[in-house]
Amino acid sequence: MTHKFKRILNGETGEISDAVVLRVEDNAFIPMDLENTDYMEYLAWIEAGNSPLPPIAPNVLP
Repeated sequence: MTHKFKRILNGETGEISDAVVLRVEDNAFIPMDLENTDYMEYLAWIEAGNSPLPPIAPNVLP
């Protein structure tokens, strides 16, 4: 299975972000918005039995 998406951690709370998902191929942050076609692609990918990579911490500047 090819991992196409990653979940990320919220840098402030350390919890899995419920606002965005990361698309691996271009490192694009996809808002979790039903009006967003990229997010709809993500949901279809999940529905097809795929799973995102485990959460990763975002790059935080010092």
